[in-house]
Amino acid sequence: MNWFERLSAECPGAWKREEPLSRHTSIRVGGPAEAWFEPSDLAALARAVKLAGEAGVPWRVMGGGSNALAADEGVRGLVIHLDPGAAAFGGVEAREDGTVRAGAALPLGLLLKYLIDQGYGECEFLYGIPAQVGGAVAMNAGSSSRWVDGYFIEGTRVDSLGGIIKFDRAAARFGYRSSALGGSIVTEAVFGFPRVAPEVTRANIATYQEYRQKTQDLKNPNCGCMFANPEGQKSAGRLIDEAGLKGCRIGGAGVSTVHGNFVMNYGGATAGDVAAVMDLAEKTVFEKFGVRLRREIRVFK
Repeated sequence: MNWFERLSAECPGAWKREEPLSRHTSIRVGGPAEAWFEPSDLAALARAVKLAGEAGVPWRVMGGGSNALAADEGVRGLVIHLDPGAAAFGGVEAREDGTVRAGAALPLGLLLKYLIDQGYGECEFLYGIPAQVGGAVAMNAGSSSRWVDGYFIEGTRVDSLGGIIKFDRAAARFGYRSSALGGSIVTEAVFGFPRVAPEVTRANIATYQEYRQKTQDLKNPNCGCMFANPEGQKSAGRLIDEAGLKGCRIGGAGVSTVHGNFVMNYGGATAGDVAAVMDLAEKTVFEKFGVRLRREIRVFK
């Protein structure tokens, strides 16, 4: 019995072989995953990670597919995806203490709608972020003014050995668009948002929406921001723009004409094209300004 046969037999859920990752990344590029797994529950997820480790099979988790680039030649090993439709990973509920528990696979748009409908506020910064809860926690998603770590209380994760572990804000060690949660899979999170009248939050969201439409390129598939903003420097988008790269193209990929930090799929792009655009941006910005850009996009290969 090979590793795929054993894992698929012992770990309940949806299993596929040679699943095209272009179907699951927001930029719509990428070759096939050797194995694609959507666990039915937390126990199945933990078991799969444990068995994959014992068999020496590389694994990684893919959430909503934003900030993810899958290699053209495909991805060896196991790609795990938490299904928003699975009760164990996609639910959201207000608890008696006023906090809100959300499954890791819940899209941020649905979390935001729930929070507003239930009278929670200060959550408008989640608007337009193309992520699920688990990814948002792992990368400390946010905007220029607010971040997930300001409202995160505690969560659950599966570690690299298949252990199920509770963790709090201190253990997460949040930083600017970063955390210490790499190498594990966040499965749920608990947040503490204040009570605010829904009409106030909706008015704030209208402002976010107007700004987003003016400053972000939403017409073509993309990975979102390529790079984190350098500390103490101009934004990555401004640096790329001033380096003269806005609108440049390599193959089917290119730097957005609207936002210098967005890499776009203008049609027929490959992962190689996208990587080449990022390489060019890094090289040119360093040569012109002496600033080394840090990539936000995770590469699956």
